[in-house]
Amino acid sequence: MAKDLAAHRTPGVKVFPTHPSYGLRCWTRPLRPRNVYCDLWLRPGIERRQVPDRRPLGLGFQLGSNEAGIKLEQILNDNSFSVLEIYEPREGYRVLGGYPYELFLFERRNAVRTFTTETLIWNGTVLGHIDYRADRLQCPEDEPRYWCLKGGEFPLEFTNLPVPATGDLYDEWIISAKVTCNQGSPLAFVLKQAQEGQDIRYYQQEVQNGDLLFSRRVPALKTTTVQTIYFWNMSHEPFSLEGPTVLRKRWTQRPA
Repeated sequence: MAKDLAAHRTPGVKVFPTHPSYGLRCWTRPLRPRNVYCDLWLRPGIERRQVPDRRPLGLGFQLGSNEAGIKLEQILNDNSFSVLEIYEPREGYRVLGGYPYELFLFERRNAVRTFTTETLIWNGTVLGHIDYRADRLQCPEDEPRYWCLKGGEFPLEFTNLPVPATGDLYDEWIISAKVTCNQGSPLAFVLKQAQEGQDIRYYQQEVQNGDLLFSRRVPALKTTTVQTIYFWNMSHEPFSLEGPTVLRKRWTQRPA
């Protein structure tokens, strides 16, 4: 991100990062950062007047006090900021507050962000085109909203998932269900991406009895990227899903 901050910065224009390391990594004279950036670190929240027009804003989410008290939704819902870049770590993890670690680069420039929703599976019924493999058992409840899965290691996989279309800002994959499994049985939900046989991103979320909500942003990728979301059933014991739902939100951005 620091490299792109430097690339987007116009000479003489200050950058506003939420952590000093962004500014220190961008320029060769780190001991004189005042010439090029204004640090928002540890300041309470953000106001538009703090970041003048056409100024880049580097934000790390969610880093507790290191994010300058700014919430990602606050900026994404503000049409006076335009998204320049989005970064997801190769191996995803959660930080303070249980938030996924993400990095965003904005510019103080008016923009409109909108989305369309593709409903692929709703309450257990497949409605759209989605490649998947489900090793299912006959459920006691003979209703479509119940999916009973066998005791294999990978009993449910969504494969060949599309990446963001050219010109789109990012995709947001949202998967929900009510999970019933044996207490103490290790179960995880995984998002994996690969290019030319090499993994480029891996995000794992533990699953327990009760409501599952999996929501991850996917920035622009090569069209050849192989994207998969699946259950990793480490105990190899059967489990069931009630009302599995899979949504793909396709986010776009245009100048205001």
